[in-house]
Amino acid sequence: MIIRVRLFSLLRSKFGRSVVDVETDRPIPLRELITQVESRAGPGLVGELIDGEKIRKGTLLLVGGRNVIFGDGLDTIVDGTQEICFFPPSGGG
Repeated sequence: MIIRVRLFSLLRSKFGRSVVDVETDRPIPLRELITQVESRAGPGLVGELIDGEKIRKGTLLLVGGRNVIFGDGLDTIVDGTQEICFFPPSGGG
């Protein structure tokens, strides 16, 4: 199956792409997906999204349109049926 991940905002410009496809033979935890996306998009993605064992403050990780912090967090199981979106923290003033 193919899991398609969409990168937004500063992630898109930093890694030079808006979509990363990950091929897997089974559903996988979001934590593993992030690592696999980093191996395709370039180093530093994990650090942009995760701080230790937690999602970095202000980061928005959506699986099927739902913020994973209100569910299983990085242990959320993903497969090719959901839309996956990564948004970095954003600033404003």
